[in-house]
Amino acid sequence: MRYTQCNMYERDDGDDGDLRIDLIKPKRFLVFREDEKSKEFWYTENIGDLCIFLGNSEAFCVSASMYPGLIPNSIYYVRGPGLGCYNVAYAKPRTLSSIDGNYWIEPVA
Repeated sequence: MRYTQCNMYERDDGDDGDLRIDLIKPKRFLVFREDEKSKEFWYTENIGDLCIFLGNSEAFCVSASMYPGLIPNSIYYVRGPGLGCYNVAYAKPRTLSSIDGNYWIEPVA
C-alpha cells in the first residue's frame, strides 16, 4: 500500500473550479507478506535482501545482493520523471539522482 501527499491548487488560467495536482510525494509504504498455508496477509517491516520496484504499469522484485548499488529491504518507485527509494525498516522516502536522466542497474556476474 502506498500513501501519498498531494498538493492541489486552483489553476490561474481563468477557468473556474479547475484543480491541478502540483506535487505528489510518497509518505509511507506498507508491505504485507502472504502466509502460503492460511492465505492470510501480514504486515512486515523486513523484506530481507529483496527490493520491490513499482512502475506505472507493473511491479517486480529482485535480490539486492545481485545488483550492486541497490539497498536491501527497499522499495524503488516512479516519482514523476525520476525515481524514489523507500527504506521499509526506517520508513524513509528519498529521491534518487540520475546521470543525464538515466538509471542503470546491472546484475552481478
